[in-house]
Amino acid sequence: MRAAKVLRDAARAYKVDVDAIYASVKQEFAAKEKGKASKKAAPKPTAKQLLKAAKNSVAA
Repeated sequence: MRAAKVLRDAARAYKVDVDAIYASVKQEFAAKEKGKASKKAAPKPTAKQLLKAAKNSVAA
């Protein structure tokens, strides 16, 4: 835990806005997670659904 205190003190000494950095990184990770969720593929059709679709295309 000593390292965290040293980094915090250094950030204050160099006037780094840690809260702004934290917010930016948090937004980036949220956007990546949202992108992963939207990229998930639709469920694969079952064998029964494939047979039904094949029969419908042959009958037409």
